[in-house]
Amino acid sequence: MDLFAGLRDSYLTVGLSDEDVRVLVDLADEVSYHDLEEIVRHGTNATEFFVLLDGKAVVQSPDGQTMSRLQACAIIGEMALLAQGPRTATVTSDGGCVLAKFKSDRLEHLMESHPRIGVTLLRNVGATVVERLRSANLQLERLLLLEGF
Repeated sequence: MDLFAGLRDSYLTVGLSDEDVRVLVDLADEVSYHDLEEIVRHGTNATEFFVLLDGKAVVQSPDGQTMSRLQACAIIGEMALLAQGPRTATVTSDGGCVLAKFKSDRLEHLMESHPRIGVTLLRNVGATVVERLRSANLQLERLLLLEGF
């Protein structure tokens, strides 16, 4: 997969120009994972995040329960961009996958030197976080209804 094309199609770059995406390509490392290989582990320090370019991944809770399944173009480990700290889930490759890996400190520098790109990135990451929170709220609501609350 071409790194530019993969990032261009991702949620991360909505609203960015092709030139802006090329700036991001210069910051990214393309990495590959084999089937069932950990991409991020719960509890480890979040200093990088990923865009899934090709393949699938599974998000698991600390107790090993599958929380969600991710497809190409998804963002993984977005909290590393918002607030460094321990990871809240483990993500593993579901079959082989290819990702763009970003180190948070490099992106922070980009956001300081290119504020327009930074605002767009934060808006897109925020939208992803909101969508995941909505999904978690619906799951919790269904669980509570099943339990009779």
